[in-house]
Amino acid sequence: MKFGHKIIVGLILALGVVSVGLSQTDILSAWAASTNTKNFVLATPAAANGAVSLRALVPADLPPQISTGTTFTIASGCATVSALTGGPNAGSFSTTATTCTPVINLPTAPHGWYCQASDITHPVNFTQTATSVNSCTVTATTTSGDVIVFEAIGY
Repeated sequence: MKFGHKIIVGLILALGVVSVGLSQTDILSAWAASTNTKNFVLATPAAANGAVSLRALVPADLPPQISTGTTFTIASGCATVSALTGGPNAGSFSTTATTCTPVINLPTAPHGWYCQASDITHPVNFTQTATSVNSCTVTATTTSGDVIVFEAIGY
């Protein structure tokens, strides 16, 4: 019996671990046809009939994501910013503004950016107000000298 790789991938994502009575060749073919093969682990045959288990990686299996590369920049909207640290899509900065609406410059994403930001000096969460393929804008009330942390996920 053969299944399309989308069905197998759907089962894997829904259940986490899937053992099916497909031949090793069927599983390997589906796995090879997947556009996201790096996120799957193919186990050795589990039965005499050559059936195999295919398991999706779970977050605990994945390494931590660290933003590396050229540090982001702030285009405008937050008075004087300083102490920019981090990489292109996550980091921190200080501001002298009391209302901070930074336009955070980011690498180019296919459609835009989902951004989260928090003031870690005074517990304030920012609200995202705009996105483009190379920036996002967030806003909140801050105090001069506050440290803001953010992360951005391209989509």
